[in-house]
Amino acid sequence: MPSFSQYLSYFSVVIADDNSPIGYHPSSENGRFIELQEAKKHKNNLMQSFPHKSFFIVKNTFEKWEVEQQANKKECCNA
Repeated sequence: MPSFSQYLSYFSVVIADDNSPIGYHPSSENGRFIELQEAKKHKNNLMQSFPHKSFFIVKNTFEKWEVEQQANKKECCNA
């Protein structure tokens, strides 16, 4: 069984959407935030820019090897 140290977590801001099969989708201005405070600040900025939409914060987790794999792809393709 993998240990917790093999996983990374981040927060993202999503738009509530009744038309989505999962009930939300990422905001187009979205990013990955390691700190919850950063995600809250981004959410507040989006709420000011788009007051007619509803936003919320989700926590995401993925395995570290996925990050390494993405980094290797970037190094390979940006050379």
